[in-house]
Amino acid sequence: MKTNLDLGYLIKNSDVVRQLKADLSMAHWLLFQKMPENLLDIFGEYHNCYSREEASGWEYEVVERTLDEAETFDRYSSKEAYCPLCDGGSKGPTGGGYKHPKGLRRHLSGLGGGDGCPVIKILFARARSCWKEALESEEASAQAELLIRKKSEIHYRLTPKGLPVLFDWPRGFARSRNPDQLRWAEDRLSGLGFVIALGGNIKSYINEFDDRTVYADPRSPNSINFEVFWKPVSDRSNYSRSERSFKILDRWKHDLKGKYEDRVFGKKWR
Repeated sequence: MKTNLDLGYLIKNSDVVRQLKADLSMAHWLLFQKMPENLLDIFGEYHNCYSREEASGWEYEVVERTLDEAETFDRYSSKEAYCPLCDGGSKGPTGGGYKHPKGLRRHLSGLGGGDGCPVIKILFARARSCWKEALESEEASAQAELLIRKKSEIHYRLTPKGLPVLFDWPRGFARSRNPDQLRWAEDRLSGLGFVIALGGNIKSYINEFDDRTVYADPRSPNSINFEVFWKPVSDRSNYSRSERSFKILDRWKHDLKGKYEDRVFGKKWR
């Protein structure tokens, strides 16, 4: 005889599944009715998240707003608080609440090796289930855009064997030079003796010495980064490890050639 604990029976019996979903939804509703009233507005805002950035921002805001809602008390010369969602406290030998704000933040965010707040786990799981389709669509769009960019944009080779990267990888455009700033950096590299090579859509900045090669990366604002590699580069690996790295700041104006060569040949390490 089949019982309600038989998973196969549950899967096949759509009426049972619908009833379980309805019961779960009601349990969630009852749970959130007991939440602090000041938090109900932010709890429902997950419906307005349509990107990973918005979703992450919402989860962060939930944790921070819950921290603000916690009632703190003094204990052993520190501020503590019980979780305003699950009433949980420290499981340490002395009991009490969570240290506020760091301990309670770890509890709410699920970090630090603890069990985490069960209420916020339910809330985040419900939100992520709601986001699933939208975030998968966003991810697919991002991958399609990346493929188009890889075919059409300049890539930058920063090491002898490393894969070339796009201009804004991994920083994002907000932390990369604009075109005028890049031209300025390239002029500075030319003055230091670098050859700027463009083959197809792959660009590199290289300065050759008898026993070493220097690769430059001018994409970051405010400085140019350099990697120094011994010659010859080994053919045994697809990875090339630099002998040293350093940077030249944009604000440096005097004796650039001397400062650069001191760092290439190890007289200066920074």
